[in-house]
Amino acid sequence: MKKNLVTLMTMLAFISCDREAVSENVQTAQKRKTIESESIAQEAGTADAAEIKGKLFYKLMTEYTQNYGFPNSVEELTNQVRYIAENWENNQQEVETGSITPQYMNRIMQNPNAVLADVAENKALSKEAGTALIKLIENLIEVSDQDYKEISDGIESYKAAVKENAALTEEDKEIIVSVAVISSYALYAESGRKDRDWETSVANKKASSFFNRNQAPLIAVIALIDRLI
Repeated sequence: MKKNLVTLMTMLAFISCDREAVSENVQTAQKRKTIESESIAQEAGTADAAEIKGKLFYKLMTEYTQNYGFPNSVEELTNQVRYIAENWENNQQEVETGSITPQYMNRIMQNPNAVLADVAENKALSKEAGTALIKLIENLIEVSDQDYKEISDGIESYKAAVKENAALTEEDKEIIVSVAVISSYALYAESGRKDRDWETSVANKKASSFFNRNQAPLIAVIALIDRLI
């Protein structure tokens, strides 16, 4: 049965919050009202920042595929991820990409949740933000065979629900929305791949079963997520 993506994505914005977090936010609700105007301005800035990151990710993915084609193997996907890392935010100095290896990409394919959990811990993300990120990517992987329009609609609903989630801090919201937007742009870039190109690549690739249609860009997002947030 086809998943109802909009419903799933909206629900994910709420399931990551435990009772303690909700209780704490109730106690601080009055305090938040005193800085309402500041929060609104921050949300607007967050949306702009997320869009900028998403468009840059799309631009770099597109540049790579125009020059080298869509990645058809773990090694080629590794090269694409390195290209994005080296050119992220127009870096003017040499960027460390030694950790981006085929072995690391295989680890992501075998257990994406474990890699995301490590990122959340290393970035000292809140429990709620870390859980939300894992659930977001997990759900996108699950429905990645659907049309981009359906996935995009689900992400938009998810973003709206995240912004309304009182158990998340503004920093949490900024991180989660940014990853959601970047994922959307990454999937949009992948949607340009022709069906025949995909069928040919599947016949020739040597990769884990996780490396299926529309999942390559999600692997790239996971591989770079610690650099994106």
